[in-house]
Amino acid sequence: MAAITNITSRTLWKRVLGYRYFGPSDHTANYSLRATQSGGTFTNRGASGGIEFTLPGAAKGAIFRFVLATADSVKIFPHTSAGQLEMDIGGTWGIQTAGNQVNCADDGAYVTFQCKGDDDWIAVNQKATWATGAS
Repeated sequence: MAAITNITSRTLWKRVLGYRYFGPSDHTANYSLRATQSGGTFTNRGASGGIEFTLPGAAKGAIFRFVLATADSVKIFPHTSAGQLEMDIGGTWGIQTAGNQVNCADDGAYVTFQCKGDDDWIAVNQKATWATGAS
């Protein structure tokens, strides 16, 4: 079997990685993600204050990564008020109240959410202390 040495096509990357590849996407204002952006990494690089990301209504298995490139607040919301985010909040693992957002302001913090279905998400990788609050 020949080794793949030069992959430049997103279509080919999707076959190799199993999901679409979107390089880091810097945002300076609130942003609602689209399901077609699954596999992407989203940052607050260049933001002059706190910003909010809203997860999309997505298929089970969709993945979104968030990285705090600056020490400004990032809030992440589920798609609807019925959606839930499951992760470690202040050292305790749990499912947040439906519609609640999670937030952090630590430079270098990150979290990766994977869709469980029905607008519910689970953190499969995270760093830093995250908090929760009402939408």
